[in-house]
Amino acid sequence: MTNSDVHRPRLLVSLSGLLFALCIGGCASFPWGGLKYEAKEPYGEIRELNIPLPTGTPITVRNPRGRVRIVASPDPTLSVFAEIIAFSGSEEEANQRLDEIDLRLEEEFGAIVLQGGSTVEDGGAYEIHLHITVPNHTRLNVKALEGAITALGPFDSCELATNVGDIVVSGVRGNLLAAVGKGKIDAARITGSVIRCQVDSGGGSLMASRAERVEMIATTGSFLLDNLECVHLLAHTQEGTIQASNVAGEVELITDRGALQAHNITGEKSVLRAGIGDVTLIGTHGVTWVETGSGFIHVDRSNGTQLDLRSGAGSMEILNSSGRLVGVSESGDVTVTQFRGDVDLQAKAGPLIIDGDLGRVRARTGSGSISLSSWASPAESAGKPVDWVVETSFGPIDLQLPNSPDLTLQAVTNMGRIKVNVPSGLPETASQSDVRYRFGKGVGRVEAKSGGGLISVWECPGGDLNPHSQ
Repeated sequence: MTNSDVHRPRLLVSLSGLLFALCIGGCASFPWGGLKYEAKEPYGEIRELNIPLPTGTPITVRNPRGRVRIVASPDPTLSVFAEIIAFSGSEEEANQRLDEIDLRLEEEFGAIVLQGGSTVEDGGAYEIHLHITVPNHTRLNVKALEGAITALGPFDSCELATNVGDIVVSGVRGNLLAAVGKGKIDAARITGSVIRCQVDSGGGSLMASRAERVEMIATTGSFLLDNLECVHLLAHTQEGTIQASNVAGEVELITDRGALQAHNITGEKSVLRAGIGDVTLIGTHGVTWVETGSGFIHVDRSNGTQLDLRSGAGSMEILNSSGRLVGVSESGDVTVTQFRGDVDLQAKAGPLIIDGDLGRVRARTGSGSISLSSWASPAESAGKPVDWVVETSFGPIDLQLPNSPDLTLQAVTNMGRIKVNVPSGLPETASQSDVRYRFGKGVGRVEAKSGGGLISVWECPGGDLNPHSQ
């Protein structure tokens, strides 16, 4: 092809009784990006369209091959700038294919439909890259078979789908439904009732958005979620990492294989479930439930009503948190530091280390040591019920008693020794395998049982945090 200044009418469109002409210009071959075709040269043509558009008219775009970029503008005009590319071995063949490529603008059920494609069944190798400007707050529906979609609002609502290519969308004041076969979905500043993004392979992100329900689903791919307000957020990937931060609302994060990270979640309920992968949880409220089949669980500054942790194979670390802690570990260490509240831990194998301002405590391990201490001051512990029961089938137990004026201590071992350093207590029974002490009226209780191992008991006078300093 050669450069041409000739513009000839190609398509007449009827809209609200008005006639609009779609005119075509041509240009010689030039380098184009996009899909690659071996042993073919790209030949290009430019087509343009500008028509006034009534306010609120929905726009549908169907483009089988090529990129689609749509930008909202205060101008009440639909503007289309189309880059038409035919890949061919000769200029003559390219001209023929360019003539076979058509853009159709039609009215369908009250919406304007812009559709590109070849007019013959086998249109050969071609691409149509669309650059479209629409009036603000237009409702969009875009479908592409092969090509990226970019939509920069403000729009009323969006339905976007492509088999191959990324989707980038922002500024939607309505529902967002986006689907990608192979590629990513990156969305920001979405405000609506429903945000639903689905990816077969690729993942994506959602930022600075608000909706009643948010769903981010991927077969393979990772998600990054930040600064969201919602009633319920569901993010699920079969393989990939999910990171969620600054979310006000209930959260459900699920990965079959990959890591989960949640920071500053302020909803009433949080669920994090990983088949294989580590789970990190920092700053949550309400009821939190965490499970991993194999991986490390790290919790910091979780201050809710209940924290429920499950690990099939992996250690747990809980720091600076409060509420009611329930933890089950099949294999791995469990460390609880500076916890305020009730604790219920079970481990089949592995040591348990617990300290804090503790209320009711239940700690059991099949094979491993138990270390339990209270760092609260006497004023903080005053009036709190003491109810500690710790047990290991085989391993040592180290206890630092809480600051309580009324409790009963009982330590029992089948094959081990008992060492007690509680000068303020009154011994009731004392033997190598069974020791019982009473403090004050003996209302509270501390029980330690070991199938085989040393049981060491220390008193914490004056709020001394170091049980071995006496």
